Amino acid sequence: MQKERKTMNSADKKGLLNAKTNHQKERHYFKSTSIYHTLFYLIVSFLLYQIVSIPLPFGQAIHGRSWAFMIFFILFIAITATVAIRFAFKSYQEVMTSSVRIAGRDVDFKQVFKVFAVSLIGIVLFSALSDLVVPTTENQIMLEQSINANTAVGFVLMVVIVSPILEELIFRGLFINLIFKDNLFWLPIIASAAVFALFHETANIPQYLIYFVMRMILGFAYMKTGRLLTSILLHMANNVYVTFGFFFSSSFIAIGIVVFLEIAVVGVVLWFAKIASQNGWFHFKRVSEKSNQLN
Repeated sequence: MQKERKTMNSADKKGLLNAKTNHQKERHYFKSTSIYHTLFYLIVSFLLYQIVSIPLPFGQAIHGRSWAFMIFFILFIAITATVAIRFAFKSYQEVMTSSVRIAGRDVDFKQVFKVFAVSLIGIVLFSALSDLVVPTTENQIMLEQSINANTAVGFVLMVVIVSPILEELIFRGLFINLIFKDNLFWLPIIASAAVFALFHETANIPQYLIYFVMRMILGFAYMKTGRLLTSILLHMANNVYVTFGFFFSSSFIAIGIVVFLEIAVVGVVLWFAKIASQNGWFHFKRVSEKSNQLN
């Protein structure tokens, strides 16, 4: 009887161990964050982001220049974007307190600049090649149609400043760190790029792949440096030269000059930030104090 009981206990323990091992394998890629917690951060941040662009269609419908609308649009963007960015950033800070992705790592300004410059050149070259296959996308057409005398200034503020900050906070900062474990590299990059590309107006698979590849580069820039600063600067730089093409010449030489100036400006800004940080003029707060366990 005792032998039988021991055998059963041994079998039960083995079964529990196998179940635990299988459970760990199933959750190897994903964090155990509450689904409600994850959805709350992502959905609220995204909805606040969408509110920023609400007045855009009204500006398109107004015939002739309206200074009243222009001022209203700029103020509306400033207020709603501040609220949205603040919520997304606070959410990101809270999420990163339980993350070891960038724990204990000071900002490596040299690495940020290198990754930024190489990634931006990669995006520009890919854009040039993709233009041979897909000259324009549905998203570009929609953006071009939204620009007029009443919306131009607000449009530039949204595309060059607000969108890069919020999209990187939501799709790189929150999406990656809420869902995927900190020791992963390529899976979060691919997943965030796939989801992000869905939120752009794409009429076919080639158009989708263009946005997917570009967002892969943004994700790589973030994961390589562990800093949203890198992907935000890169996203801004990409949107600057795209917006430049909406208003001015979009020749390869003109775009090349714009990209060169962007790299130079970012280089100077990062150099100043490094000097300022070394001299104690300001410092970058570490989001988490845990030891860095990233493989």
